[in-house]
Amino acid sequence: MITDRQLSILNAIVEDYVDFGQPVGSKTLIERHNLNVSPATIRNEMKQLEDLNYIEKTHSSSGRSPSQLGFRYYVNRLLEQTSHQKTNKLRRLNQLLVEMDGFSSEETIIVLAATNRPEMLDKALLRPGRFDRQIVVGAPDVKAREQILEVHSKKKRLADDVDLRIIAKNTSGFAGADLENVLNEAALLAARRNYKEIGMKEIEDAMVKVTMGPEKKTKVRSDHEKKLVAYHEAGHAVVSRYLQTQDPVHQISIIPRGMAGGYTMYRPTEDKSFMSKTEMEENIVSLLGGRVAEALILNDISTGASNDIERASQIARNMVTKYGMSEKVGTVMFGGGEGEVFLGRDFAQTKDYSEETAALIDEEVKRIVQTAYEKAVKILTEHVDKLHAVAGVLMEKEKIEGEEFDNIFKE
Repeated sequence: MITDRQLSILNAIVEDYVDFGQPVGSKTLIERHNLNVSPATIRNEMKQLEDLNYIEKTHSSSGRSPSQLGFRYYVNRLLEQTSHQKTNKLRRLNQLLVEMDGFSSEETIIVLAATNRPEMLDKALLRPGRFDRQIVVGAPDVKAREQILEVHSKKKRLADDVDLRIIAKNTSGFAGADLENVLNEAALLAARRNYKEIGMKEIEDAMVKVTMGPEKKTKVRSDHEKKLVAYHEAGHAVVSRYLQTQDPVHQISIIPRGMAGGYTMYRPTEDKSFMSKTEMEENIVSLLGGRVAEALILNDISTGASNDIERASQIARNMVTKYGMSEKVGTVMFGGGEGEVFLGRDFAQTKDYSEETAALIDEEVKRIVQTAYEKAVKILTEHVDKLHAVAGVLMEKEKIEGEEFDNIFKE
């Protein structure tokens, strides 16, 4: 930690900065640590954001000398681009700009801010001399997740079989808030089961609950619907088994959870920052495995694959328009200006490509999805015995763990 004395000796100026990152990305926790304030203080400041005199109040009462620290949580809520904003929004923007310049030569106000939508901030805030530092707060890696778990598990009684390193490896993509929720849910599960300690089983069940939602065991299903869901989920799992880039299956279930009638969960083997073209293509194949299984075995298709088709189509469209992975379309990005409609932005968006190019993009997206569908058909046709075996166990037990799934392929 740099002290005020060190800054004085070096004549260094601590600059204002803003944290960028996805929701529940631990931005607030980081600033709580930097400011050494309680959650109640952060909540109180959020309530005071509407008060135009709050900056002066904070300055006069904080007593942090010689450097004053102020945190503006989700600064984009009040300071988005001002093309269609009211006078109050402009007043808040000007007030924050004055604060960032300091109240006097003897004292400096250091403004710390956080936002999920950096593109929405007024450009005046991001010019040199304002928010000079823009820090990206991404998802924690495996080492960071283990350290976060250690912090949140300090006051919890863990059983001897709990290994935080294994939990960290199995929670790729989880943010700090997600990990805290996992441990809290595990504690609740242990209490419901009359255990005095939190075991590894409770933590694994909590991970599924946080990801997919609570189980709906009381929902009554017909035998036909149960068979449909069993073959659908078995199709996903069997197809993924024969794709080199896909993660191993962690759990398959036909018990409804949240909005899903069933699910196939995968266990990531590593943290990934990038995806190859082959991996994206095989993701589409895996997503279409459920629809293909329905068509092959039941000679019918259902609405259960709607989300799979939506995700597969989006991946294919991103490959063509965003990542330049189509030879016909070329290494060009299309639709870069079509951001999400948000307060402060114009509602009228125009395409930056012609109708002929749009038709070519649609053609390429359809080709990628159709090629993946045909590959899924080939895999399930060649391994239909494994499809029947997995679906049969699902109809009997309703849930299969990864180890039992692997054993089916060893027979």
